[in-house]
Parts: sequence; structure tokens; C-alpha cells
Amino acid sequence: MIIRVFVASASDVAIERQALQGIVNELNRTIRALIPSSETRVELVRWETDAHPAAGRAQGVILEQVGDYDILLGILWHRHGTPTGRANSGTEEEVREALKRREATGRPELMIYYSRALIPPPRSLVEIEQLRRVVGLREVLEKEALLWEYDSTATFPDLVRPHLTEVVGKLLRGPNATATSTNVSATATPRSVSVPTAGKRIRITDVGENDAWFKAKGQMIGKAATVVEIDADFPWEGWSSGTLTFDDEELNSEGSMILIQFQYENA
Repeated sequence: MIIRVFVASASDVAIERQALQGIVNELNRTIRALIPSSETRVELVRWETDAHPAAGRAQGVILEQVGDYDILLGILWHRHGTPTGRANSGTEEEVREALKRREATGRPELMIYYSRALIPPPRSLVEIEQLRRVVGLREVLEKEALLWEYDSTATFPDLVRPHLTEVVGKLLRGPNATATSTNVSATATPRSVSVPTAGKRIRITDVGENDAWFKAKGQMIGKAATVVEIDADFPWEGWSSGTLTFDDEELNSEGSMILIQFQYENA
């Protein structure tokens, strides 16, 4: 099984685009280590590596050559890009195409990130227009998806890594996953069979063995947290998956919250 991650962005986030290859390589090593028999591989798809010269409208050629994918990962900062003839930029056309596919088929998954890094003062009306279009696309996307922000190129990998792990895990589980899935221990004894709701105070009792935070479970077990959001489709009785904010700030990613598979008791 190949899970394809297509990256959509303008040229101002080149460092983030490059960082994604390392994240994908690390995720593939993790999958091989935890599930040696698995033939699953995550593949990063970028126009600069997965397209070649051909006749036709440039953006149309790129989308045709890229083909199908499972996840669209969009990154935006202050540049929007060059009009394609069908949208204000290649990035915008790629995102709109992904939304159209998702409405028709239920896929791909969308992961859209906006940089909060400071931008240089605009030096021309063209640069102002670029920023205006970035904001305009954001206003459209906020009606269609949950967007995420990151502080800088340095913090981007640590933020995206657990997010991508969670989404890949969701695709691996599939709609018919059962309690014997390798994402959590099949022999684990549930501490709770209820599903926590947003705002609920809990105490962690276990962390899923295929979770990005499994290595840190020793630091997390027994710690109190507040539920921010829960994956309602998570399939295993006794386990939950979602976003938490720990009382202990040192456990929180980006100083705010983390995505995690967990068992819990009331705090």
C-alpha cells in the first residue's frame, strides 16, 4: 500500500517543503520498525520531482502527471503564486481540485498550514496583492476545513510530524478497522469504555504503541490533561484518539496541545 502525500505551496515556504521529505522518511522507518511485515510506504509528491516537461497548460500538466493522491498538504505564508488561467495560483488550483475530489469521493485528506512568521514589509503593490490573495483563500478554506498555524520554519517539522502520523494511521486503519489492528496493542486492557468529550478533564493511563508519542508514554502516564478534540471514528473500545492539552506544559507540542492515542481515567 502506498500512501501519497501531495504538497501544495508557493515558493516562499521552500524550507518547509524540503523538511517534509525528512518527516516522510522518518515515518517510513517507523512503519517498518513497528510493522515489519507491512508493505505500506508513504510517498511525498512534489511537482519539482514528480512532473516533467510536456505540452499544455502548465498547471493542468502538473495535476495530470501527479495523478491520484491520498493527502494534500498545503503550506501558505505571504506569497500566493502565479495565475494559472483557472485560479489565482497553482497552489489555489491544487487546493480547489482537492476539495472537489473530496466532495465527490470522500478523499483526499486535507492538511492546510499557515505560517505566522513575520513577513518583510511589502515593497510593491504586487506583493500587497499576493498577500491579499493568501488571505482571500484562507477565508474560503476556513469554511471547508480546519486550518493550522505554525510559528516558524524551525517549529514546522515538530508540528507536522505527529499530525501526519495521525492521518497516515487513520488511512492505514481504514473504515473497517477492528480491535486487532496493529495501531494499538490487541491485548491491552481498557481502563474506560466511554468516549471523552471536548473540555473533559482526564488522566492518561496508557498510550497507543503505534502513536507518535509512544516513546514518551512513561512521562505521560498519570498526567492530567484537558480534551480539546476527539476523533469520533476511532474504532477501538477502551481507546480514544484526539488532541489534548496537558497541565504539564513541557509535555505539550508547540506549547499548546498534542495529537495522541490514549486510554484514560477521570482526573
